[in-house]
Amino acid sequence: MPELLAETGPATAPELARRLDAHPVAVERRCERLLRAGRLQRTTGGRYVVCEADGPRRASD
Repeated sequence: MPELLAETGPATAPELARRLDAHPVAVERRCERLLRAGRLQRTTGGRYVVCEADGPRRASD
């Protein structure tokens, strides 16, 4: 999911769910886990963004 956000920009859980063809509740739970792990941040309006330190990764990462 961080990869998708890095490519497409900030999005809410329902927006991500539509892009991933997944259930919004499942996506929200995943986002919350990534938020607690420090990989995502939540902005005004409930949009998730990738943390600066967790930007796009190279194949060697």
